[in-house]
Amino acid sequence: MLEGIAEREEIFLCKSVKYFAIRYWRGTSVVTSVDGFDMEFSKIENCAIINGIPFLLCRKLQTVGYERHFHGFRVSETNKYSVLKIADLKEPYPLGIYSHPNHPLVQDKFIFPKYKVLM
Repeated sequence: MLEGIAEREEIFLCKSVKYFAIRYWRGTSVVTSVDGFDMEFSKIENCAIINGIPFLLCRKLQTVGYERHFHGFRVSETNKYSVLKIADLKEPYPLGIYSHPNHPLVQDKFIFPKYKVLM
């Protein structure tokens, strides 16, 4: 996952990191792309400080669709990973990932973005 990072870099892995008063932690998600109403998300697997700069080690999520009833996006995990620099995020606030309330065995999860992201 860290193939773009040189061997002699100073890397510190942690469960959470705070950047400009916003805390990022494992198991939450971030918006990685917004194109109109189409959104892409990534799930934070780990946080890292690389040479003093905060990064998120993320698993990409596939957006299955928008559920009008829940006002949220249905997502599923992929086997693709990325390293995101927190300063480059389009939407700085992390979002929760939730299971279906009536069907806990459904593999897909839901993300409920803040209204301002969709504007």
